[in-house]
Amino acid sequence: MNKLTNILTNLFVTLIVILLSSCNGDPCVGCGEDISNANIEISELTATDSELKVEGTVSNTGTSTITQPWYVEGKFYADNTHTTVIGADTDNQTIPLSPGETINWELSISSSDLTISDKEVSDYPNFSVSSLRVFK
Repeated sequence: MNKLTNILTNLFVTLIVILLSSCNGDPCVGCGEDISNANIEISELTATDSELKVEGTVSNTGTSTITQPWYVEGKFYADNTHTTVIGADTDNQTIPLSPGETINWELSISSSDLTISDKEVSDYPNFSVSSLRVFK
């Protein structure tokens, strides 16, 4: 019985290590519960040879504080038709946002984040960002 117990214990520990090592702290794209009392605005899009970046603000339009952690998420598209997704990013916010307050956020992707093989971010100078959401 001890041999079986040792095998099961080792298997369980290995499984836990694998599961924990696969987590990077950020939720998956599309996961989590949307926060409806948040207004998201884009202030700037920047394309360089190494990065596509979007910056903006989130305002709490509700009557209660958005407690941390909460996230801003968006999809990057090849152009403004929003038909070809080339990547996505999530920004982890660690500061609570009280009613009426506004905070800055930033999302970015590099060539290694692209969903299309053999492409570089410099291939998308007219990229756009959409499907923005705030969630917990």
